[in-house]
Amino acid sequence: MLCDGMHGNPRIIYEGLAHYKTLVKLQLKCYRMKNTGFEAIGTLLRASKVLTELILRGNFINIEEAEMISNALKYNKILAKLDLSQNCIQNKGAKAIGKMLKLNKALVELKLEWNAMRLKHIAKSLKTNATVALLNLKPNKVSCGDVEMISEMLKINKALTQLSLGNNNLCITDIGDICKALEANKTLRRLDLYTTEALDSATKFITKMLTINKTLTHLNLGADKMSTGGIKHITKALKINKGLVEYSVKSVSYTHLRAHETSLHLVCRLLLEKKKKK
Repeated sequence: MLCDGMHGNPRIIYEGLAHYKTLVKLQLKCYRMKNTGFEAIGTLLRASKVLTELILRGNFINIEEAEMISNALKYNKILAKLDLSQNCIQNKGAKAIGKMLKLNKALVELKLEWNAMRLKHIAKSLKTNATVALLNLKPNKVSCGDVEMISEMLKINKALTQLSLGNNNLCITDIGDICKALEANKTLRRLDLYTTEALDSATKFITKMLTINKTLTHLNLGADKMSTGGIKHITKALKINKGLVEYSVKSVSYTHLRAHETSLHLVCRLLLEKKKKK
């Protein structure tokens, strides 16, 4: 059941939810629902035995509505994918979601980007959660203690395989903490730390992590301001790393690269050289 945009009749949607017995996917993007709509969704989540995917992106979900959904999901055993991106969940809503994640044993994918919320409540709950494999927390509010909690979670969590933290204005210290945690992590495969910060100062953390970590396969740093020297240090670590298959950076100075190479060509060349040596 897919309903996008603002021009539908909410009553029809709510009445349609009564026929939940065969509903596998529910998408209500940018619908601006009222409380009655979220009450109906809560009822659906408690009763349905087949609904596996729920997309509520861009519905201006507030704290109270986030709590309604979270309470309904605490003991839900079916829903595997939940998208609450581009809403107004904020810190109290994130706290309610965190409490839900401590009890829920079904969710595998959780998308929460653009919600102006702190990340620590989600990270804390994932220390014990054993099912969430994909977590998208792109741009939210990163404050003191958030990244520390995420780093602690990464040292313990054994389920998360994909984590997106891009555009959260992570500083050098934040990236260092995450890289240190990944030295011990054995499950995360994809990591998005996209940032516009100057990353040369964090190169030592990234290179050390890449020489130790054996499970990460995709790493996105963005790095508008990473110099060619920083790129070259990291690509040297790629010769040692045997797991990474995709490493993404943006524009850099090509002064010290081969005449025909971009930074991507350099990474590809070093990966091919590493492959030939095996």
